[in-house]
Amino acid sequence: MEYLDVIVLAIVAVVIALRLRSVLGQRRDDEPRKPNPFGVPKAGKDEDDEGFMLSPKHEAAMPAPATALPAPVLAPDSLAGGLTLIKQRAPHFDEKEFLQGARSAFSLIVVGFAQGEMEKLRPFLGPEVFQAFHRAVANRRATGQRLETNIHAIKEVEVTKARLSGDIARLTVRFVSEQSNATYDETGQLVDGSPTQREVIEDIWCFARNLKQDNPAWLLVETR
Repeated sequence: MEYLDVIVLAIVAVVIALRLRSVLGQRRDDEPRKPNPFGVPKAGKDEDDEGFMLSPKHEAAMPAPATALPAPVLAPDSLAGGLTLIKQRAPHFDEKEFLQGARSAFSLIVVGFAQGEMEKLRPFLGPEVFQAFHRAVANRRATGQRLETNIHAIKEVEVTKARLSGDIARLTVRFVSEQSNATYDETGQLVDGSPTQREVIEDIWCFARNLKQDNPAWLLVETR
């Protein structure tokens, strides 16, 4: 009896196996394996992984790869472009420090010109400006006149133009100041202006420096 039970159970197992095969089917070697929905994808490529290609429809739907935006191109004749060129040639150039120096130079030059101290001003002036100032001072002295200038406040100082031509850097600066100017004749009589009345004056000065030279001084090369 025991052998008969074993035979019956074996027959039942074979029948169940055949039915499962007929229902579920059998995976052939050329059939793709179904992915495990709970598996973690590998970083590499399996031996039976042939990769994939996007269809034109899906490829169009994929976002384009991010690319770095090109740096904005600055016109060399613009203020920002000129300052950039100067900083490339002179990395230690600092616009804020330059404007502080220009403010100090403005007061020194304006007052020095009024007092006729040309030798004191020589290190701050380009040759052409020095000659023009020297002629004006000489004419004033020839007529016996005296100019008295007081700067009460410098309201604005700003770079309005920057240019690099070869080794020469040029910076145009706009000054807005509050001044009182009075001209006296040889007898001390007031002939023009007022020592007490203040007026707002705008000056446009151009400073230049040879970046190839070690001398860091900027010279006044143009006024208007």
